Amino acid sequence: MGNLQWEWREHYRLALLETNPLNVLQRVAAAEEAIFLRTIEMSATPGGKPERQALADAVSVLLILKRERKSPEAIKPERRPEPRKNIARSA
Repeated sequence: MGNLQWEWREHYRLALLETNPLNVLQRVAAAEEAIFLRTIEMSATPGGKPERQALADAVSVLLILKRERKSPEAIKPERRPEPRKNIARSA
C-alpha cells in the first residue's frame, strides 16, 4: 500500500478542522481529490473493506460540509436576536 492510504486521511482531517470559512471549500476539494486517488489505487487490490467504508463515510461528511459552507447562513456572521421590549398592553 502506498502513501495515498494515509494521505487522504490527513486531507480529510484538515478539512474537518478548518475553522476559516474562506478556506473550507479548498480543504474539502483537496480531501475529495485524495479520496478519489485512493479509491483508484484500491480498485486494483482486493479486500480493504473497512477502508472502503471509511472512504464512503468521508465522502458523505464532506458533501454535508460543502453544503453547509455554501449556504448563505454559513457565511453571514452570527446574529443574535434583539431583546424584546416590555410593552404594557392597554385594556
